[in-house]
Amino acid sequence: MTMGGSSLRRLQRVGKATYSISLPKEWVRRRGLRPGDILEVYEEGDGSLRIRSRVDKLAQPSYIIDAELCRVYGQISKLITACYHRSCERIEVRAAGGLNGEIVKEVSEVVSRLPGFEIIERTNKRIVLQNFVDPSRFSARGLTRRLQTMISTMFGNISDFLYSRSYEDIKSVRDLREKIHQLHELTIRLLITYLEHRGLGKAIGLRNSTEAYCMIMFSDHMFRIAEHLCNVGEELLRFRKRIWGSEELLSLLRELIGMASMIFEDSINAFINTDPQRTIKILNQISNIIDHQLSSGEFLKVRDPERTRLVERILCSLRGIMLECERLVEEVFDRFVENGGPVCMLREYEGHSRKSVP
Repeated sequence: MTMGGSSLRRLQRVGKATYSISLPKEWVRRRGLRPGDILEVYEEGDGSLRIRSRVDKLAQPSYIIDAELCRVYGQISKLITACYHRSCERIEVRAAGGLNGEIVKEVSEVVSRLPGFEIIERTNKRIVLQNFVDPSRFSARGLTRRLQTMISTMFGNISDFLYSRSYEDIKSVRDLREKIHQLHELTIRLLITYLEHRGLGKAIGLRNSTEAYCMIMFSDHMFRIAEHLCNVGEELLRFRKRIWGSEELLSLLRELIGMASMIFEDSINAFINTDPQRTIKILNQISNIIDHQLSSGEFLKVRDPERTRLVERILCSLRGIMLECERLVEEVFDRFVENGGPVCMLREYEGHSRKSVP
């Protein structure tokens, strides 16, 4: 059998409870397998089986980046991040003529944002990065909850600032944004690893590629919401003590943050529980908020022009958060259809059978 081709195999019965098929000779030869070697067999979401040799499983991709060919600042860090996403275990950044201080700084900064990656060797001509994270240690649900908790904390810190007037509350929003960024990078790496090694699904709690897609999108939405919240925090820090001079402005900001926080929590719960009826209600609510409440001229009737501009910028960030929540809950339907059920059943025309998950 040629690579990428297919062949027919007869199912054989071995003993009373075991069935077997023969493996293509060329496949065995290409992977250097011998009788007695252990193979990994697992079921795909569509019911097909995948066989992976131990050699495939233990393969650790490694990349070499020629820094001398990267003539634009930022290119090396983007390449390292892309290799990280691709489940790379080892990266070597080299330059025959020597690595200058700018390259070393760029590599060091990007490594600090990639969980599990560390510099294990550095000379004047090369830097070697190594991964120390085992993907099977993380669960998709655990990462989802962790991202939710961190965003909720950002909302809480901004709200606390509007009551406590403690600048430590608002400054911690920046730190949370960086942690969410790191977790986002780790999530992308984990899910791409799963797509290439489906046997990892059981360990991390993913059943199919649709769930992996929704999880990647979930992480992306959380990252973007964190960016919007960080922008809100920066605006509040920039305005500083002038906020406290208007109780009207304070009341308005508290109302806006509280409203956005409530929609966020409702959206997360609808996504996690895969509740399509609740999702429709949330979508209608978000649409109403964007079209009326966040676009209302009432919010801009603040006498001070500087305060008016502050409200405008915060409204812009909150509209961004609402749009991310809207996209998040729309993905509930992708998960709902994949899971099946009496509302939406997968009909298999071969054999005229229907599949339903209660």
